[in-house]
Amino acid sequence: MFQKKRYLLGIVLLGISLLLNGCSSASYISNTDKVTSEIATEEIKQESTMDTSNSTTGNSNIQFDTSNKLNRKVIKTGMINLQTKTFDVTVQQVMDKVNNIGGFIQNCSIGGNDLYDTYSRRSAYLSIRIPNIEFDKFMNESEQFGNVTSKSIEGEDVTDQYMDTEIRLQTLEIQAARLKELLKQAGDLDKLFKIEKELANVTYEIESLKGTLKKYDSLIDYSTIEIYIDEADVYVEPIKEDTFGERIKNTFMRSVQGLVDLLQNVCVVIVGSLPFLIILIPIIVIVIKIIRSKRNKQNHTDNDK
Repeated sequence: MFQKKRYLLGIVLLGISLLLNGCSSASYISNTDKVTSEIATEEIKQESTMDTSNSTTGNSNIQFDTSNKLNRKVIKTGMINLQTKTFDVTVQQVMDKVNNIGGFIQNCSIGGNDLYDTYSRRSAYLSIRIPNIEFDKFMNESEQFGNVTSKSIEGEDVTDQYMDTEIRLQTLEIQAARLKELLKQAGDLDKLFKIEKELANVTYEIESLKGTLKKYDSLIDYSTIEIYIDEADVYVEPIKEDTFGERIKNTFMRSVQGLVDLLQNVCVVIVGSLPFLIILIPIIVIVIKIIRSKRNKQNHTDNDK
């Protein structure tokens, strides 16, 4: 009798245990689906971090390239101030030189030459971009364009920023590849939506970093030089003071020249008055004859009396 009770008690306990295990499994499965969709991004980031620390593991073919650390990434800029007496020629020479070495004019402006200001001088500003390998040669040979009053060179080392951007880009590319794999395996719509959203954000960051690297490459490969060109005044020797003999000579020459000018002016006036004289002379002659005739008549009358 006692053995039967123990047997029944064992069956009851076994049933209760199976019931509890079933509930626990159902709860675990339900919670697992929720957790999977919520931690998908975190799982990807963890795997990306593991891939970054060891590029030889995982299924991705992307590898990190750290060889660029040996090459310094330097952005070179220069500034040149020039003076020239042949302004137009100098500006054209600079432009031709830039074109010949494979560069281009980024900005150009020319001002001055006021018609109402005798002392105004022209000036030009040119911002040029030339290949990095031509930078030092161009700066050293700048004297060929004119009188160099000043020039300066500046270099900005962006190696660390460049390498950080490259590493960040490679990390995001691995993360994007993993997201695409998960996107193929995703069956739940909510999980699919979250993965697509995360993939869009990662893709945007990838494109932004690629743009940053392109900008760095452009600034590194093509150096910038700012050139200021000023038109110089033409040098005029100061006038020396004349000696006593030179003063007498100059005064006499001026007097002779004045007399010549006077005679020339008189001749000009006479020649210019000829048309009027041709008309006035006959009139004057007639008037004189009339006056004489009247006087003669008057004299005869007086004599008769």
